[in-house]
This record gives sequence, structure tokens and C-alpha cells, in this order.
Amino acid sequence: MTISEALFATRHLVLEPIQNRHFCNLLRLQGDRRVMRHIPGGTRSREQVASAIERYTMHWSKFGHGMWSVFCGKSVRFLGIAGLQRAEEFDGVHVAMLLFQEPREFDVALEAFCAAAIFGFEHLDVQEVFALTRSRNSAALKLLERTPFRRAQQSRVVFGGVRQQLYHCDRFAFHEYLDSRPELYIRPARC
Repeated sequence: MTISEALFATRHLVLEPIQNRHFCNLLRLQGDRRVMRHIPGGTRSREQVASAIERYTMHWSKFGHGMWSVFCGKSVRFLGIAGLQRAEEFDGVHVAMLLFQEPREFDVALEAFCAAAIFGFEHLDVQEVFALTRSRNSAALKLLERTPFRRAQQSRVVFGGVRQQLYHCDRFAFHEYLDSRPELYIRPARC
């Protein structure tokens, strides 16, 4: 899958693979202390953001999936980043997200999280998707509680040099969850 093929929209969001033109948005996001408080190393410099964009684009080229810039579909306002990353630590793909902490008229976190998981199950044809969080990241833990993701048997892993809790969900459980919550079913529509 090419980067241009990976652009899609959900009910409220437009997700576009991260590219160099998103630099200013990512610099603002990754320079925000509130957003980065649970990320090892904290806020990022201009050079670190530029390097991250390079890694994100290489990841898309190598694996056919990666991180998206997340925009509000109505206003085209930048909301953060979300997507799937390959993780050698547990041999799979995991949902990763960084979103601005601001009140919204819809649940951006849940919609972006589900969009990433759906992409994994439907476009990458994986049987299982993972999620990682630090035990003190209460927002991420609350989000995971509202999804069918459950703690993995090997529930603690070292990822990015930091101990994190590992969650997982298989294709069947995720689709069963979406069937029971039709308002959350987000079939990505190509832009």
C-alpha cells in the first residue's frame, strides 16, 4: 500500500500518513508538555520532530502502515497523531496515539483508536492488534476499558526503554465489539 492509498476518513476524522508538510503540527503536538507527559524523554526539539517524521515515512514505506496525522473532518483542525507501529518486542503491531487534550464534540480518542485497529484487521489482515500504555496514564487506561482490548498474558513489556502494560485484541473480539456498538463502527472511506 502506498502512502497516498492510506489516506482515509472516518465519521468525524481525516487521517493522512505523516509527511514533512505536517512538521509544524507535530512540533506543536510534541512540544506540548501535557501531551508528552507519559512519553519517555518528554517534549521534543525541532530536530527530534524532523527525525521522527523521517522514521514515520520510512515505516510506511517498509511496512505499508504507520502513523497518521489526525484532522477534524469538518474544520480540518489538527488533533494529533494515531496509527499502527510494528513492535519487535512482542512481534506484532500496536496502536499508538498522541492527541491534544482539549474538549471536543465527539470522542476523538475512541474514533482514532478504532480506525487504527480496523486498518490493522482489514487492510493488513493481522489476527491480533496490541496496545501499550504506562500504568499511570489514566486517560489511556480509561480508553482501553471502553474497547475489547484486554491485558495480555505477558502483561508487562519493556518498550522504548520503559516498562509498559500490554493489551491485545483479536479480530473476532474486535468485530463482535463493533457489531454490538454500531455507532462506533467506522468503515474507513477513501478520501
